[in-house]
Amino acid sequence: MLKKTFVPIIPLVIPIVIGIGMIGCSDDTPTISVNPTLKFTEGDEFTYDYYDRNETNVRLDASKQVVVWTALRTDLDTLNRRGVTEFEEVRYEADGTTEISRSKFYMIADEQGKLLFHNLPQVMMSLFQTVRLNLSSLIDEIPDTWTQISDTKSPSPLTWSRTQSKGVVENATITFNGIPITTDIEMQIGVDSEHAGRVSTTVTAGTYDRAFSTTTHVLVKLIAASDIAIDAPPITIPKGQVIVDDSLSIEYHVDLEAGILQQIIDSETVKTIYHLNVPVNGSEMELTSFTRAATEEG
Repeated sequence: MLKKTFVPIIPLVIPIVIGIGMIGCSDDTPTISVNPTLKFTEGDEFTYDYYDRNETNVRLDASKQVVVWTALRTDLDTLNRRGVTEFEEVRYEADGTTEISRSKFYMIADEQGKLLFHNLPQVMMSLFQTVRLNLSSLIDEIPDTWTQISDTKSPSPLTWSRTQSKGVVENATITFNGIPITTDIEMQIGVDSEHAGRVSTTVTAGTYDRAFSTTTHVLVKLIAASDIAIDAPPITIPKGQVIVDDSLSIEYHVDLEAGILQQIIDSETVKTIYHLNVPVNGSEMELTSFTRAATEEG
């Protein structure tokens, strides 16, 4: 099936920032929380169990891996934004000690409660790597962007969206129905998010009654920018024909104290031209433990 790639996603987590309310002048003045937000601290560490899902969204227990995210540097001014945190992801076999891979990714938790991930569309596009449909060559053509994946100041439902048109990618190579094609492709990328608000969430690390749930749909639309001739079987895809117009979804559950509790990518069947249905298998990650550098809790 699919070749799995780094999906952090998202891909976070984090201590509460406390505002102090002063009442009178007594030494016994109570403190109150005002507008708590997420804040990354260098050295924060979050451990997850990771599983692939099959075409019917059933978790494959035999695919278990252990994923550890560590906040390496915080408050960076990079990637066209301020307040960026650099994370390292280390992926292990199920034993939690045999290392498979290391990579880095970048997040922002801002003062407005928005949680953003760098280059989420590229991560989701990497899932389109099958024998019948492989779009991996287009990943580098997607402009860098920040995608909002949660809103931890909004307990009620919200929606937001963004369309990002790349324009025409010249001499793009894609695999369509098992046949490599080099042609000009018009590419459009969109993001639609559905924020469910506050939702109680239970994971291995515990039950979090004040977590937030958000599902982000990454939409991919590819259009033939010129006539495409395929020799075997003989097919002509005319200029202007939509080749792919579908989406993949990623869901995050986020807690102010424990950070990202779950990351879920649903298995879906992507529809393409000529009714070619391409299964894209998903995955899930569940928080098992965490340590915040500032408080050493978890």
